[in-house]
Amino acid sequence: KLLSFNAKNVQSIHYSYDPYWHRFPDKASEAEIRRFSCDISFIGTGAKERLIYLTKLSSIKNIKMKIFGNNWEKIKIPHWEKCGEVLDNDFRLAMYHSKLSICLLRKSSKDVSTQRTFEIAPCGGCGIYEDTKEHREILDGYPEYGFFSNPNDLLEKCIWLLKSKKAREDMRDKG
Repeated sequence: KLLSFNAKNVQSIHYSYDPYWHRFPDKASEAEIRRFSCDISFIGTGAKERLIYLTKLSSIKNIKMKIFGNNWEKIKIPHWEKCGEVLDNDFRLAMYHSKLSICLLRKSSKDVSTQRTFEIAPCGGCGIYEDTKEHREILDGYPEYGFFSNPNDLLEKCIWLLKSKKAREDMRDKG
């Protein structure tokens, strides 16, 4: 698209991670572990286009789901605890103490991967990623059940993964 505006040279580069920031969290206190522990988490800015996925997960009973990020205050989403922005070690703690971290793309930005693609695993998280060719290339060797193609697929895989600690450990190891 940029070429149509007479750009002379257009290049695409992947997001990346910084091993100083994106690493396992520092030792957590009992209060921090309670604050960040959950079954499913999503870290990202509030956007209505993400609701179709997050609302679908709201149908899972008796689990704890947390959203970390800005701009969720005015967006109604049942059964999710809105926890605000997380930075630095709190960001790492949120990834690490969630059984599953959802990696959602922004269609409005035409994402095929996102910064979270590169952050979940180094922070010790267990990611489940929207299925794209780029995600498959970046996460080469990642288990099939670590990708979802639509809201129903995400729901089914999250239900199964929450029951399978071994599969989640495999995802953490291969992330």
